Amino acid sequence: MTFFKFLKSRVFWIQVALAVVATVFLLWLVGQILAFYTTSGRTVVVPQLVGHLQADVEREVENADMSIKLIDSLYRTDVAPGVIVDQIPEAGKKVKKGRVIYVTINAFTKEMTSMPALVNFSFRNARVNLQNAGLEMGRVDSVPSPYDGLVLKQTVDGKSVAPGARLPKGSRVDLVVGRGGSDGPTTIPSLAAKTYEEAIAAIAAARLSVGNVTFDESVSSAADTATAVVYRQSPTPAAGRVDAWSHVSITLTTDVSKLAPSTSDF
Repeated sequence: MTFFKFLKSRVFWIQVALAVVATVFLLWLVGQILAFYTTSGRTVVVPQLVGHLQADVEREVENADMSIKLIDSLYRTDVAPGVIVDQIPEAGKKVKKGRVIYVTINAFTKEMTSMPALVNFSFRNARVNLQNAGLEMGRVDSVPSPYDGLVLKQTVDGKSVAPGARLPKGSRVDLVVGRGGSDGPTTIPSLAAKTYEEAIAAIAAARLSVGNVTFDESVSSAADTATAVVYRQSPTPAAGRVDAWSHVSITLTTDVSKLAPSTSDF
């Protein structure tokens, strides 16, 4: 058999195929061996740090040949001060020894913010400015004034607060808003399933004032407050028309099962 005939023969191509398979297998085997020798005994599992005080888990992390680095803090009302609320990498992941675990803890004190200037601004602008400052709108009262819809006073816990004063984020700011000559009767809107911000906007649009604002037992944190919805109001839409700028009180919940099946039941 000549050389060129051998290259075309079945035996030649079978040998080529076997050589390719053997080469691929050897490369895979070498890769597995290298991976074993380079990582064996050098990886650890990241422990669960979220929910624990940093001081309580530092020894555990050190024993696993890792370290902790604090990179941020935030304030949450539903978590004890100093407790870890986030970690990178997450618990359960395999990492090399010596890896740094970056953690975020719950701050020991509330984050502060500056009171914005609200007086002589429109009620709509006041809402936006409070939200941008991390503050919440509390009670809204209205008084006769030639400047309809203009904020006349801003208070916290019954005391006037000047622009620039430092307040804990999430503080409720009460407003006194001027009302123009529209003092005739107005219709009570249905506030069912509206968030706090949506409810106070609807109350203001109906020429009414915000009365008492309460939350049920399902609301236990700032996050809950932001997502809670109205499930009870007084007076109800069934009251029909009332004097303009009357107070409407609302109660909010995160338990949607409390929402009435219809407006008439609300």
